[in-house]
Amino acid sequence: MVESIKPEIKEYLKQYGGHTLAYSTVQPGMEHFIAEGVGYIPYMKHWFGQPLVLSDPIVSDDNLEHITDKFLEQYSKPGFIQISTKYGKVLDQRGFDITDFGTDTHIELNKFTLKGKDFEYVRRKKNIALRGGLEVREVTEFSDLDISIMKEISDEWLKTKSLKIEMPFLTRPLDYKIHESVRYFLGYKDDDLVGYMFFDPMFRENKVIGYYADINRVSSRAPDGTMQALVCEAADIFKNEEVELISLGLSPFYKVSADNPTFESRNRIVQSESEKTYNDPFMDALYGFKGQSFNKSRFRGVDHMTHIATKGTVFGLAQFVGLYYLQGIPFIRIQARKMLSKLKLGRETNEG
Repeated sequence: MVESIKPEIKEYLKQYGGHTLAYSTVQPGMEHFIAEGVGYIPYMKHWFGQPLVLSDPIVSDDNLEHITDKFLEQYSKPGFIQISTKYGKVLDQRGFDITDFGTDTHIELNKFTLKGKDFEYVRRKKNIALRGGLEVREVTEFSDLDISIMKEISDEWLKTKSLKIEMPFLTRPLDYKIHESVRYFLGYKDDDLVGYMFFDPMFRENKVIGYYADINRVSSRAPDGTMQALVCEAADIFKNEEVELISLGLSPFYKVSADNPTFESRNRIVQSESEKTYNDPFMDALYGFKGQSFNKSRFRGVDHMTHIATKGTVFGLAQFVGLYYLQGIPFIRIQARKMLSKLKLGRETNEG
């Protein structure tokens, strides 16, 4: 993926791309607002033509304000998704509503261990997988057979989801190609490929300082604990290489509270609805919000709150719907199904 982008974008990425979604900013379809000699802001345009920016700008901290002001000269009402609290402060000063979006969990590898009560769950899961015959291998190339089986595993995985679609933008599209600096870990049982995890690089000053566990697929044939075993094997290798961290990525709406926002200047409707969405059984059945946050929390990492930045209540809601649009999620159908579920629950309650 990096191999096919403009040299200047690649240079900025390797110099300043130190956050979780940095590598996702060069995925297919992404546009880049470039400030020469400074860096870039990655974005896509959604259903009403306004840009939705993915994560923090790929620049030095000293240039965050400069590139933001240049970008806002060209686009009056962009939205920003999954940004850091640090960048939220920059946008807060420029009149944006900064709304909590969920946590990004980082495993600090210099502190990571499987010893002690706190790591009992991950340790037990890993051991179950290994006793079940799992063998984890890091690879630097895929055979045709590997690719064929990985596609089968991904198709099987999608069929278990309520929304049987890939969701780009927040997640880099899966393409089964070997990309520069990406690490690939495959899980085998009796030489049969049963799961895999791909780690996207995070850079600082042309050095890889972390990896994001971006792509994760596990077959029904895999032993219980395969996901934990893949992360632990990668963590051991990265730790020996003196890599700083593994990001487990976003837990949408986790720790979002309408009564305890990070910023006073939030979109109150979006913040409130985000908290309700996380606790809604219907929406949790669609996305598995609580399962995601639980599994990530067992690694005892550090949770960093991420945010959405928008302007105006109505426009902020429109930008939120735009996120669904870019991810290919049929927003209206989801809301209709949600309302039908509530009506059904109401009838059952009345009949009871």
